Amino acid sequence: AHLRGADPEERQTDVVVLVGGSTEPQSIVAHASDAGIQARKLLLEAQLLHKWGNIFKDVGLNNHASEKAEEGLQRVDELMALAARFSLERRLVEEAFAVKWDLQLVQGNLSDAIATCRALVRLYPDTTLADRAFMQIGNARMMDKKDTTAIASAIQVYNAVLSLPASPFKAEAQFRIGEAIEQQIRLRQRPGEKPDFAPAMVAFKRCAEAYPESSYAGDAYKRVIDYYIGTRDYARCVETLERVFQDYPDAPWLDEMLLKWGVVNHRMGNREAALAKYQRLVEEYPGGQAAQQAAAFLQRLNQ
Repeated sequence: AHLRGADPEERQTDVVVLVGGSTEPQSIVAHASDAGIQARKLLLEAQLLHKWGNIFKDVGLNNHASEKAEEGLQRVDELMALAARFSLERRLVEEAFAVKWDLQLVQGNLSDAIATCRALVRLYPDTTLADRAFMQIGNARMMDKKDTTAIASAIQVYNAVLSLPASPFKAEAQFRIGEAIEQQIRLRQRPGEKPDFAPAMVAFKRCAEAYPESSYAGDAYKRVIDYYIGTRDYARCVETLERVFQDYPDAPWLDEMLLKWGVVNHRMGNREAALAKYQRLVEEYPGGQAAQQAAAFLQRLNQ
């Protein structure tokens, strides 16, 4: 396919090929009796077919991409058959699962890819490949901020991470669900309509409460508090802030929470409480951006 017309056009080029070692490495591997060597060969071919399929997919040749992915899946099936008969290295088996779900994604089979990830977790509960793959898949789906179908599939993938028995990515997955729901609400918003982000706040709150030690807890609480400020639900905002300072006395993001608390007090008409929060922020967390903002608010209120 080219831009000059429908007729075939010939192109020629010369290349230099440098061969190291044996001049027929493929024949050596093809006839090897060792199951490990055969498995490595099949894995390499499947990985190359995945790359080939991705190239076709990137230029819009989806049928060609699917065909290459299918060839790759056949190699994986052969490798799995070897694994059933022989004791192969765990690394080979894990990488076979990884390339399998990559090939399934080339074909657009998200549900099959998720099922493959779960099968790996059942086989090796301590694996980290599956949850990493889930997060990569979900984050890739979220790249298209205008595609509601892609965002819905991202939520499906993040929920798959949450269903894993033990994953270090659960907090991030729950936080990303909140972001995805926020984006869904924005896309459904009609012109002139004020969006209601309450469903997203449920997800953020769950992230903060279920994973309090994670680095996402602070960001989740910030989203919830900003939502309460935006909806002028100051009572719930103060209630949440009190809980934050009680449950997270040493959190590195308390300076931002103090700043928000001062803003809430000021909006509620409690000038003295607002001054106290800003003063505490300047004294306990000097030098940060929140402290600079608090100092500016103090100066303004005192004037």
